[in-house]
Amino acid sequence: MVKKLSIKQKECLRSIVNFTCQMCHKHEDEVGTLHIHRINQGHMGGEYIPSNIMCICKKCHLNKHY
Repeated sequence: MVKKLSIKQKECLRSIVNFTCQMCHKHEDEVGTLHIHRINQGHMGGEYIPSNIMCICKKCHLNKHY
């Protein structure tokens, strides 16, 4: 299991979604660098695999956790 993604991996994932939040659909120019969010969290066994990750902005990421 991958515990942490490299900067290059994160950049690649963000480019796949055209640097646009997958929840609010705002571009990084508006919301800052996207976060890589694991749908099933790491402490619950969630891995950094395509079916378990999404690229979301900081605001959406905070909303997911709180």
